[in-house]
Amino acid sequence: MTDYTDEEKANNYGMLLGALRCYETGSRVTEDWMEEHKRMILRIRDYYTNVSLANLDIQDRQFRALADDTELILSHLVYEIQTERTFTVDMYYKLCRNLKGMFEIALQVDDLSELLNASLNF
Repeated sequence: MTDYTDEEKANNYGMLLGALRCYETGSRVTEDWMEEHKRMILRIRDYYTNVSLANLDIQDRQFRALADDTELILSHLVYEIQTERTFTVDMYYKLCRNLKGMFEIALQVDDLSELLNASLNF
């Protein structure tokens, strides 16, 4: 698993949000866009060999369900890229939506953890 800098993480998150916006607004998907997002999908796979094992310390049911579903979607997308050199945009949208949901839950858990730790220090 590659460690990303804060700037790289922010760029990746921005790309994820951009993909969601593109899909939700019905923007035209170009060949360049497809190539850029194929690379993104493969970077996600390189980072997570199994998304369902991400952040095992988070036991939130919604997070765990999203992680499991995200692993299935990511595996499917990688298979499509490897066999057909393309991917289903609808599936990619689901991947991005799930990753955003996982990120938001993880932030809530981290914020709650920080709050609890701060209150224990009184």
